[in-house]
Amino acid sequence: MTHDGNRVGLATYFYNYSNEGTLLQAACLQRCLSEVGYEVRVVRQYDPPKLRRVGRVRTRRQHRNRAFSESFRATSETWPTAETDALWNTIADRFDLLVVGSDEVWKLRFDANGRPARDDPVYIPFPNLYWPPPNLGVPLVAHAVTIGDTDVETIPGSIRDAMTERLAAFSLVGVRDEHTAEFVRSLGLRVDAVVPDPTFAVAFEGEWPAENARERLRQFGIDPRRPLCIVPDRQVVGRVELPAEWQVAGFESGVGDSVLVAENPYEWAALLGAADLVVTARMHVLVACLKHDVPCVVFDTRRKTRELAQSFGIPLVDDWRRVVRDWPHDSIPVRLREFREASDRFVERYPGPVVPQERSVAGPSARVTPRPLRRTAPAFSKRNNKDLCPGVCPGVARMTT
Repeated sequence: MTHDGNRVGLATYFYNYSNEGTLLQAACLQRCLSEVGYEVRVVRQYDPPKLRRVGRVRTRRQHRNRAFSESFRATSETWPTAETDALWNTIADRFDLLVVGSDEVWKLRFDANGRPARDDPVYIPFPNLYWPPPNLGVPLVAHAVTIGDTDVETIPGSIRDAMTERLAAFSLVGVRDEHTAEFVRSLGLRVDAVVPDPTFAVAFEGEWPAENARERLRQFGIDPRRPLCIVPDRQVVGRVELPAEWQVAGFESGVGDSVLVAENPYEWAALLGAADLVVTARMHVLVACLKHDVPCVVFDTRRKTRELAQSFGIPLVDDWRRVVRDWPHDSIPVRLREFREASDRFVERYPGPVVPQERSVAGPSARVTPRPLRRTAPAFSKRNNKDLCPGVCPGVARMTT
């Protein structure tokens, strides 16, 4: 089969209809790579019984998110877990590069006996699409990948050995957080960069203008003359004090006075950006707030969200008054630019190589032209390069030889 050198398979999540952040990161990474000249097709692997559970569509919100995810299907390859060999053959035949990420594609769960958990609708047992075999014959890149809340102590030794062999075949390893970086290093391998979530690499806030978001809020009965607090997550209700005199709305019933229904994840982010305050336990809600400079109370004990908040200097307190008072409005634009530039630098390191072109001052990302990719993945390197993304994730140091 003839290749033009720029065909990229993107192994990511895009089928959780109750999680706008998952859909948004997939859309942003696909768009980020397409903008620099790659021909991107999403590759998906699924376990049919699990997909029936995680892909249930019951609410208006889930129906709209499913419609958004359908936009990926036109440019996607989908394979059930029972046809793994056919999946690898297809990737090797149709793509010049396989990009794994972003999001929690490396997360796994094992029971007390070290067996893969099969009762969870999200976790696909190892090995899967996100851990490709080392002899695939296509260069591999991990882009802002994370293991999520995987308990690494439960991973059996035999599986750790297999993970080491598979990760060593990656040409470029970019992780999203310190927890994942520590895990990769524990396997005796290096981390090439700490890479921001791809939602920072694309100016998605321009997809849904602020005036459209304000008009939508009026349609939901929101009075623009009164301050608005949005609580996207029912799980934080009753655990954090909310402004007594403010309007309160959410994306689920039982949260506040109004239930918001976004047409797609872009509008979801825009509605969050039209609020005066957001209270959340989700990382991508915080991302939307940062990109729209909206104070956000972060009520989340997970590493990924707290780590992101700390990197932006967000006060991790439950008192909404302190959050509004101490919100770092002046430093957030600078930090957002640093995150975007870190993402650009990482994409420029993709196997190829890529050749940077003149950067547009107003553009969301650098414009680069990919050269034809190598058809054989190079051996894993332990070059002593400087951190590609300095300051993105404080505390994550590079492994040196």
